[in-house]
Amino acid sequence: MDDSESPATEGTGTEDFFNGGWYFENGTFTLPTHGNTAHAVIGTNDCTAAYRFFLQDAIPFRKHLRAGIQHGAVDLDSENVWTLAYYYWQPINQAVLTDQLAVGNAGSEGTHGYSISNETWNGSRTFEYEGMSNTLNITDTGRAHQGYSQFTMAIQPGNAGAILRRRLDQGVANQEANVYVNGVLVGPWYRAGGNTVFRWRDDDFMIPASYTSATNALQIKLQFLSSFVDWNEFYYSLYSLQAISPAPQATAQTVSGYANHDLAIALSGTDSGENPLSYRVTALPAVGALYQFSGGSRGAAISSANTSVMDGSGRIVFAPELNQTGTPYAQIGFVANDGINDSLPAEVVVNMLLPSVPRSLMCACLGSWTNRTFNLTFEGSSNATYSVWISTNFAQWTLLSTAAEISPGQYELADPVPASSSRRFYRVQAP
Repeated sequence: MDDSESPATEGTGTEDFFNGGWYFENGTFTLPTHGNTAHAVIGTNDCTAAYRFFLQDAIPFRKHLRAGIQHGAVDLDSENVWTLAYYYWQPINQAVLTDQLAVGNAGSEGTHGYSISNETWNGSRTFEYEGMSNTLNITDTGRAHQGYSQFTMAIQPGNAGAILRRRLDQGVANQEANVYVNGVLVGPWYRAGGNTVFRWRDDDFMIPASYTSATNALQIKLQFLSSFVDWNEFYYSLYSLQAISPAPQATAQTVSGYANHDLAIALSGTDSGENPLSYRVTALPAVGALYQFSGGSRGAAISSANTSVMDGSGRIVFAPELNQTGTPYAQIGFVANDGINDSLPAEVVVNMLLPSVPRSLMCACLGSWTNRTFNLTFEGSSNATYSVWISTNFAQWTLLSTAAEISPGQYELADPVPASSSRRFYRVQAP
């Protein structure tokens, strides 16, 4: 994991990996976390299907993960294999390599201010790693001591901690040293056991953010405590850990509009990292229609779930069905996204109401008798739809038009009147 050549976990056999000993000798089975769904011998081929979910034994990684299964006792068997893996992924690198020290290299040691006391050995070694790199010979220079080694490594400021990785010869078992960062003891670094066959090992020491976050360089001191011989070191790598912000929160809300009138809705949310948020509609309303917001009115129809909101301010337009009201009238589901994570779903509850009764109705005649216009003005609820009807006898009414809102709560309608018309009556209603 995360550039390390040493396996984080290593098993003893394919069937053991899938929690079925002795090559599934008791037959196929399926369980919630593992199983052997098929096992058949066809000619000279042994055909097996198995699965395992890492739930209680999850394997965390910050940069990359590599998994493999050995084929045969010494990995020389030829097999036809198909695999499928599910994993949780963050689209950012949470461990950034910020510095490397090649011990035994004069240039690298000089750059990092490397020093050592009570040195017991220096030179080069050629070994292999255990695991998937066990056939690759790697030669490296290094040193060993029973005193201390000290050096400086660069780190990203504002980090969430660091990983110090050491390449060591684990043919020397049970190596332990105290780790100091900028003169302060962090704790003991202990690698239990050893391996005299595959002797290279990459070993990690976690340094908490309280020792690393306020600086761009770490002075590291490794004070020998104990081992079968000494403390050896060949290569150091320092990874700066990146802080991961929690997922944003989408803000549920209740909005109200008026019958027969489009309603602009501004979706909203919060993010602790103050990242800009985008929005996605996850559940369409059961009644009415939804549109993108474009220039203050309807844009493209939002006709399917998981549609991204195109307006930079998170606005959408809801259009109720004709002459319908309700409290609540409709629900719209959505999530917020900070560029990495989705929030949990939230809901917008839409109420559709009747606007207030129009008031202060006035009519003014403009123009000459033969070329006249009746200008109708009145007050009402803002952002509502009022329809204006006309009649000449109070018995038959005809829809003239909807009034225009010229300012909040102020409506107007101009009616050109034919010269032959002797009288006209107006009625305003909503919806």
